Amino acid sequence: MNLFWNKNAGLHAVLDIGSSLIRVVIFEPAGKNTATTPRVVKKLAVSLPVGGNKLGSPREDKLRIVQKLHEVLMQMIKELGATPERIIVGVGPNLADFSVSEWSAPISGKRHLTMRDLSASFAALLEKERKPDRSLLAYPLGVIANGYPVSDVALAREPDTRMIATLGFPVLLAEFPTNVGEELGVIERTLGGLRIEFLPVLRAYEDMILRVLKIHDTLMIDIGSAHTLVMLMQNGTLTRTVTFPLGVSYFVERLVEASSISLAQAVEELRRYGDHAVDTATGVRLHNMMEREALNWRDELINALDAFYTAGPLPASVILAGGGAYFPEIHAILAAGEWLTGFSNEKKPVVRVVEGRTLFEGDSLHGALLGPEECALASYMIYLR
Repeated sequence: MNLFWNKNAGLHAVLDIGSSLIRVVIFEPAGKNTATTPRVVKKLAVSLPVGGNKLGSPREDKLRIVQKLHEVLMQMIKELGATPERIIVGVGPNLADFSVSEWSAPISGKRHLTMRDLSASFAALLEKERKPDRSLLAYPLGVIANGYPVSDVALAREPDTRMIATLGFPVLLAEFPTNVGEELGVIERTLGGLRIEFLPVLRAYEDMILRVLKIHDTLMIDIGSAHTLVMLMQNGTLTRTVTFPLGVSYFVERLVEASSISLAQAVEELRRYGDHAVDTATGVRLHNMMEREALNWRDELINALDAFYTAGPLPASVILAGGGAYFPEIHAILAAGEWLTGFSNEKKPVVRVVEGRTLFEGDSLHGALLGPEECALASYMIYLR
């Protein structure tokens, strides 16, 4: 197979790397052949190696996930018989440590600020911030000159003529262990010539919230398999993020302990409970367990939100996604609003669950995008529009 000549210019691919699955959607973008929505050509779901502490160190876990990603990409191309025009590989908290920071540097003797200045300054700051034991991806979230925001759209049209003394960038950082970053580099070299982008899920969510939901101030909570990811949007910009290691797998493990059933049985039972597909007695038993354990999740959320204290009062809007969004006990805790005390003037949050199909006006694209666990996958597709 020749990776460099068998390109299919009409197809895009997005990959969402979870803690237990890699989900893949290959599609024709909207507008192709006058289509108003994307046309899904193929969807794959590939199980990851056994995760958690059974593999040893978290670094080893991450490395094996990326090695599996490499296999999945090659499998995808083989099954298609061609390479997609663009590929987005979503990076979540199971692979990277996320943070939002601000980089700044003095500017000497400048009267005009141009896009070339921005690129050169950001590249210099990125090189300065690199660490020998960590790989780093950095995404600028804006531009600040002399302490004030500057529109990069305006700069693309004409230079800023003010005297610029300092230049700064709010920046989203995704950090990996060095061996994980090296393996991502191997993937890029192996697929040389393809447009492949490793995109933090936070960047995709920011884009989706603005373009589809059209919300500028919100707190988004994504409860995945092993982690809960929290991000704060203020005035249309990602300003804070935090992750804590408690997700759906925590509730699965508690059910295994309480019921003496297998891990697979616990996963299936909680899935059916989230879908309201259990009998009354089972529903009551699971509700009692979930209500108790969800309080531990709430306490972890409150502790994590301490990192947002300097951002000012939190908004009333709350977006909930990920597999944990299925659980009514989580939704009830968030809607009650007691967790918000001390972080906001708002008393009653407005909680909205966002599913994969939500982002295409309720269209599941023939079953390719369904519940809140596929919100990230749909957001990567939105990002490519």
